[in-house]
Amino acid sequence: MIYEVLCVLAGYESSIFTEDSQIIPEFLPLLHPGEVQTLESLAGLAAKYRKVKNAANHFKTLYDEHYLLTLGTAMFGVLQEYEDLIMETEARVLKKDSELVGAQSFVPLSSVRAVFSVWDAPLAALDLLVSDIYKELPQWSPGPLIDLLLDRAQSGVHRVAEIMSILAVAVQRLWRIHLTGFLLHGMLSKSDPLAEPPNKTTSTSASDLQKDKPLHTTKSISALVLNNACIPACVTPQTRESILYVGKAVAIVKNQGYSQKQLPKEMIFEYSEAFERVLPQDGFSFDRVVAELRTTISEFLWAHVLKEKDVEESVESLSEYFLLRNGEFAAALIREIERLKTTKLSSRSSGIREQDLSLALLRASLGTTAQHDPSLSKIQFHLPGGPIKPFSVPKPGAATAGMISEFSDYLLGTPLILNYALQWPLDLFLVPSDLQIYSHLFAYFSAIRRAQHITSECWTSLSNAQRSRRRWTGPGSEGGTEDSEARARLLRCGWGVLRQMLWFLDTLWGYLMNDVVSVQYRKFKDDEDPPRPESVASERTRDGTILARSHRSVHSVASTMTARKLRHIDFSTLRLLHSTYLRSLLTGSLLADPTAATTIRSILDVCNEFVGQIERWGGDVLPALLSEGSLASQDAGVGKKVKERWATVKEIDGTLNELLHSFYQHLTESMSHGSTSVPISADASVLLNASTTILGLNVFRNLTGKSGAGPSRGVMGKDGDATRQLEHLLLRLDFNSALSTAQLNRASEGEDTELLGDGET
Repeated sequence: MIYEVLCVLAGYESSIFTEDSQIIPEFLPLLHPGEVQTLESLAGLAAKYRKVKNAANHFKTLYDEHYLLTLGTAMFGVLQEYEDLIMETEARVLKKDSELVGAQSFVPLSSVRAVFSVWDAPLAALDLLVSDIYKELPQWSPGPLIDLLLDRAQSGVHRVAEIMSILAVAVQRLWRIHLTGFLLHGMLSKSDPLAEPPNKTTSTSASDLQKDKPLHTTKSISALVLNNACIPACVTPQTRESILYVGKAVAIVKNQGYSQKQLPKEMIFEYSEAFERVLPQDGFSFDRVVAELRTTISEFLWAHVLKEKDVEESVESLSEYFLLRNGEFAAALIREIERLKTTKLSSRSSGIREQDLSLALLRASLGTTAQHDPSLSKIQFHLPGGPIKPFSVPKPGAATAGMISEFSDYLLGTPLILNYALQWPLDLFLVPSDLQIYSHLFAYFSAIRRAQHITSECWTSLSNAQRSRRRWTGPGSEGGTEDSEARARLLRCGWGVLRQMLWFLDTLWGYLMNDVVSVQYRKFKDDEDPPRPESVASERTRDGTILARSHRSVHSVASTMTARKLRHIDFSTLRLLHSTYLRSLLTGSLLADPTAATTIRSILDVCNEFVGQIERWGGDVLPALLSEGSLASQDAGVGKKVKERWATVKEIDGTLNELLHSFYQHLTESMSHGSTSVPISADASVLLNASTTILGLNVFRNLTGKSGAGPSRGVMGKDGDATRQLEHLLLRLDFNSALSTAQLNRASEGEDTELLGDGET
């Protein structure tokens, strides 16, 4: 009987047991209850073994499912230990081992059960694993499969954890082969590719992306997106982005077909060996290898593919259009958008689409330096909430959540995003997080510029209205009606509110453009292109120019060669310089400070409210002359409109003064606490981390200024510059000490002065 038990354990069928591992009723009277329990326990163990082995055989027949095939092969390796235990037990029985055979004549079933008890937990875990895999068998991708195995490897039972780790390592090794094929050779596997087109139904997927072969067109490669179903969850987001970055770069280089631009064989061999030593489950070690590969590939592309001229042009165009350094184009664009809102939102049958905004970009460029700029074609607007319909309420979830993006709806009344179309090889230098920061900066700067524009238009409107009114009233008079004194006070108050708005917006805009954008852009250009050594003495006269150049012509060649060596900046340094440039823009512009950004947005809303109120009043803060009569006896309503408008303007004036005071107080407290920069919001921190963590692990040591190739100043800049900039802004805001002394109300207005006399109520 013991041999039949061993055969059952080996997976063979027996007439003693039923299909559900129970002893047949005819055999029960011949056995002790303890023997029945032991035999049924062994039969249950054998049933689990048969189920796992059949599943492994099934997986090995799935030739199109490489990962399940690998899993089945690894499961056979694990089950081989179980089968070896059966053969070993049989040999011990035949040899009459004293530890197993009692009195050299019988084998207790309890002894056999004790021998195979070590496989209770492993086979139960494998049985559960197989059941879970069969539940979603057609849809298994390498990412979820590796996650499942790694999760089961966290078991508290040592043997179960060891077996699951073996299976997970086997599947990860196959995934690593596909990964190295994509990263080092630009190839995607036929099944479960790591990257794929954004729309699988397009012809690009069928014609341009041939699996197990290098990718074809540069356009199809640039359109690839990461297939998250094929990436394990243990791979960090930064590493995922680096995988797509490196894979696309290598695939495009392979597609070029130029021998001088192909990756060196030594580099491929070195990183192939490096990947052989790590797996995704290793966490930091795996991330480090991918980051180092990204740095190496970036340096190679910076030396052979990406041109310094392309980088300079991209940064220049981004600063011109996203940071509004092209002032005439920015002003024209705001005028075009305001005109677009007037013409397209005046009737229910029309609306604003992205095509209309693209046309507004082209119209704004006419007559400006942007008219013939080819980089303008890379800029386009995007409406996250879809086309704008007249009298429609913006969708609450259309805007991107977060303090840093709260200005995106100010320009058009609904979230509006300015995008920049990246092309190879610029997408090696600019990452999506960089473009997101540029979009936030554009929303912020354009909001302030629009507020400045509409308040200037309001100033013009009030001036025209007052000039027209003076034709009838003469200077220094408001028409001779009984409410003339109240009209004069209302007029002065309205002019004062508008003057204060323009003063704040002009001061803030001058600070942003001159002290932040221009300074930081100049610093970035200086660090990117350090000054060359003096090869020619400065010529003071035109006559001495030719003489000086000819006199030093012998030394100029050597000096130029030295200058080129000193001007070389590696790609990691350049990327970190650019990330530092963006960080300085965010912090210097106060956009990364949640308190300051909220206050500025509130001030812009107050400006928008005041300008809108003036427009609803017909372009003048005062009601029309004689609109309510001239004497109180004729009409008890004389002065009623003036009172209503006074209350509105006075409320706006008080809100504006309170916001200006809180803004000044916040900046003063930031300076007094000894901080060298404004606090950074969580949203800005996430964007900056995404932009800087992908640069590699050994970049900072190249940026300390100790190396001749590094910039003369640390890329993080000097904190004293930011402090001085804020001091300049505070001095301009408090030029007359009104904010510092908390005397916010103008002395000519007093506090809550009654507009009309006692007899004018």
